[in-house]
Amino acid sequence: MQQASVIGLDFGTNSVRALLVDAAGGGELATAVEVYAHGKEGVILSDDPNLARQHPADYLTGMTSVIRAVLEAAAKEHRGFDAAQVAGIGVAATASTPLPVDRQGKALAMTRRFERNPAAMAWLWKDHTAIAEADKITALAEKHRPHYLAACGGAYSSEWFFSKILHCLNTSPEVFDAAVSWVELSDWIPAVLTGTAAPGKMRAGICAAGHKAMFNAEWGGYPDADFLRRLDPKMAALRGRLPADGHQPRRDEDRREHPREDPQRRGVPQGRDPGAHEHADPEHDVEPAGSPRCGLVHPHDPYEAREEEADRREQDDDLDGPAHREQHDEADREEERPSRGAAPRHPGLHLTSMAPVRAARSGRLSGPRGSCRGRGCPGRSAP
Repeated sequence: MQQASVIGLDFGTNSVRALLVDAAGGGELATAVEVYAHGKEGVILSDDPNLARQHPADYLTGMTSVIRAVLEAAAKEHRGFDAAQVAGIGVAATASTPLPVDRQGKALAMTRRFERNPAAMAWLWKDHTAIAEADKITALAEKHRPHYLAACGGAYSSEWFFSKILHCLNTSPEVFDAAVSWVELSDWIPAVLTGTAAPGKMRAGICAAGHKAMFNAEWGGYPDADFLRRLDPKMAALRGRLPADGHQPRRDEDRREHPREDPQRRGVPQGRDPGAHEHADPEHDVEPAGSPRCGLVHPHDPYEAREEEADRREQDDDLDGPAHREQHDEADREEERPSRGAAPRHPGLHLTSMAPVRAARSGRLSGPRGSCRGRGCPGRSAP
């Protein structure tokens, strides 16, 4: 069985699923499911019935687990299966599920400072904590930008991108101020796999951006800075750190080269260039359909790579003013300081930095399940 195959990843509400198929005929070769480690059935809840979050580390450990599982299963069940023939990965995810990231594209919840802060995690699609902010956005658009609402059903939802970000600014300003940018889960996973997670490099999928974030090329992309400034001046400043355009994979797209850094990190065979949205065959392209973003990519772990300091500084100059950049420099220094042994505020929530990926490499693929049940713990299930 020496033929190309592809892997589909679906990041759902409770779990990540993988499907390995024959690229030529679409025949199923193997499947795998991994329930997210934290919260109740993968969803982090609280006493607020409107809150629904997920820990970004669970996406990475779950992805590593299911990729390895389908490759191992196919090798056992299909004679002659060769993992080196995996041509790419298709990604789909829930939306709107935005998460705040630092200047390297690392989720804030994967840093020591914010590892247990629900506001720094992924705001799951069914999180409805931003009802008041959604009403404010709708009222403002009705008065000043009615064409924004005409493109998304006449009202802006509490489930969507800017409502959640504005709610974070209103209720957890320390998280908002620490974030260089915000990114949809459906964009973050392909960016992680292709080494383009840093703001300024990452591209936004047109489907999620268009429907959930009022993105439209006719009015210059995302809502204009003046509109966002009427919500809060900090929202206008954030606009300049969001992707400049909405991307939809096309068959004639040029390949982009990225650093080759241990492509087996996620369990996918090496020997492939980790090009962003690189397609196995121009006649078998993967377009967005149903879920907000699907693209064929080649995995690679950007967090272990060490980008040149000059490149990072150049990117910082584009994304941050001097004051904002100094704030993030201090956050980096804090992240590098050794722990002083303080007891964790929320016992049982221990996935920090790249620990989940290292655990996956050693075979420990999941964090504690259901072990965080103290009052106030973001992993605690609702009563």
